Amino acid sequence: MLHDIVGDAVNIDNVIIVPAFYDIDIQTSDEPQSEFPLAKYMTQHQICFHENYRVDCWCEDVVNDCNAMWVRARIPNVYRFSPPPVIGWRYKLLDVPFLAILFDRNKSFPSLHPFACVDEDLKAHLDFFGVTTLGDRQKIAKVFWTSLLQGDRELTTFIDWVLGDCYDDYDSVVMGSTASRN
Repeated sequence: MLHDIVGDAVNIDNVIIVPAFYDIDIQTSDEPQSEFPLAKYMTQHQICFHENYRVDCWCEDVVNDCNAMWVRARIPNVYRFSPPPVIGWRYKLLDVPFLAILFDRNKSFPSLHPFACVDEDLKAHLDFFGVTTLGDRQKIAKVFWTSLLQGDRELTTFIDWVLGDCYDDYDSVVMGSTASRN
């Protein structure tokens, strides 16, 4: 059940992605499958933060190793949606639901594919349900990561509190920019 479309849609290569709140009742024994990490996408497409996004050299390793912070700071600029703040501590920085809409070859029949942008130890990746084929997952992942990596380079400042693996405390996580980088 769709509750609300909560941001702007992005349409690239006839794939529409929009942040949305929904309840999902998929009749399958499959749990969501975590795959398509941002780091792998950037490696495959030879994209690095330092060369393309003017990330200071000293923090490039931090951004690469903890790219969920960068993703969290980009989503509001691209999708005009700020993930709701969590009161208190949590174990994941990212858990943002999206819907991908793909059309058949005649562009007459849409199919909906729920997925989430999540993180594991501050490394961003996408979770899909088993009803989305591997080919559609690859197409959606390409469009999603491309949407964050193209266009302006603005980051939205945010603050969140995240607990790490084994209950280690990352303390507060802050990232963003207050001025445009040209």
